[in-house]
Amino acid sequence: MISLWTFACKLYSDSLVKNACLTLQDNCAISVPLLLTCCWASHRFQPIALNTAAALQQCAAQWEGGCIQPLRQLRREMKGKLFTAGDDGVAWNYAREQIKAIELSAEQSLLQTLERSMQQECIELDIDIKTGYFNEDDKQAAFLWIDRLLSDIHQCFPHIMQLTGTAKDMAHGAIAQIVLAVIHAGHPQIQYDALLIHVNGYRLQRLVSGH
Repeated sequence: MISLWTFACKLYSDSLVKNACLTLQDNCAISVPLLLTCCWASHRFQPIALNTAAALQQCAAQWEGGCIQPLRQLRREMKGKLFTAGDDGVAWNYAREQIKAIELSAEQSLLQTLERSMQQECIELDIDIKTGYFNEDDKQAAFLWIDRLLSDIHQCFPHIMQLTGTAKDMAHGAIAQIVLAVIHAGHPQIQYDALLIHVNGYRLQRLVSGH
């Protein structure tokens, strides 16, 4: 069974997914490791319970606020002040790369912690995990799976429902791009435009129902 770290690296290697993740991270206060955890859980057909979502949020917030975000901010500030020549430039670039490596290591540690939490939920609830994909001709099953993933994302990031205007459109577009990448291996016929319409419709249903 594929680990969360391996799954996250493979998914993030897609340039469209990477750009979508960075858009959500920088503009919508989304923890990319937690978002990728939602995708991994759906890949495993493992729903995220409400209490588990709260625990995952807390874990991600501690790692992000206490370690990952400060490292990212420092790395980006250093990038804006790069020395361009001489020994100082080499040392500065080396120091920045070291910070980048530590940041990546911290993200890996967070993913491993989130994975353990999900595995513990399987033990406690006696969930039988099965990975794979539904018949690619079964569009109804595909969109039910998409709704499950969207539900998990909204549970882990409830503030998405409060976004309006450009921020809402940006978030929905990025989420649709990521969901499309996850589902395409099993259902290549689903296209981005149709999925974006579904994401927008799902949000409207949540607002109307009050959930």
